Amino acid sequence: MLMHVLEFFTDGCALCEQHLETIRTAKCGDCELIVYNAKHPNWREKVRGYNVDLLPTLVVDQEVRVEGRQDSRWICQGPYAVALRAKFPAAIPRPQPSIAA
Repeated sequence: MLMHVLEFFTDGCALCEQHLETIRTAKCGDCELIVYNAKHPNWREKVRGYNVDLLPTLVVDQEVRVEGRQDSRWICQGPYAVALRAKFPAAIPRPQPSIAA
């Protein structure tokens, strides 16, 4: 199974905590979940890098940024994952491997 990195941004409000719990229970066992709150040392850098304007925000594999609470749970594979990638691109592009000439 393909592992994904899920980055979740929260300010600790009730809505954020409820959404975080949904993500924790719905994510694949191999997926890594990183939670950033205002006390996290990389908070400002990450928020600026992904252009986070609304909390909660979920960033998946540095490719998808979903702001606010979504009706559907994150599904790591399948049509929902493809639709998220198309609809919610993240601000930071994935690093591309360099090709030796």
